[in-house]
Amino acid sequence: MTPFSDTSQTELAANDTQGRTPAIATHGLSKHFGQRKAVDGLTISIPAGTIAGFVGPNGAGKTTTIRLLLGLVRPSEGSATILGTPLTHPECYLPRVGGGLPPLPRESAARTGRVERPGKRPGEKVFARDEATARGGHGPAP
Repeated sequence: MTPFSDTSQTELAANDTQGRTPAIATHGLSKHFGQRKAVDGLTISIPAGTIAGFVGPNGAGKTTTIRLLLGLVRPSEGSATILGTPLTHPECYLPRVGGGLPPLPRESAARTGRVERPGKRPGEKVFARDEATARGGHGPAP
């Protein structure tokens, strides 16, 4: 890759994967929420083994793109493949990329302040704020 090339970064990435399946490839991927275009015509090719990130201002579509790639939302237009598998079948590629999400508890400890501690009876709840009060409000829980 030459620094002053007229070739786009997308074209260069596509050329780097000649003969190999890219880790991520999108073609005209779009997601619209009503009249708002969260992602508009995204075309990228990321070679396997590449470390890539999404950088941009708020509202640029970074989170929506990740949600599209994880199969959490459906694209309005376009297509994509992850490890050669179409975006329409996330169950086939998510286990390979570590994108499986564990089931969330009904109420998270962060929201309720409830935590379970080893040595307590099954189902017995301990409130973190009560533990702190019992210790005089100082230091982390044991």
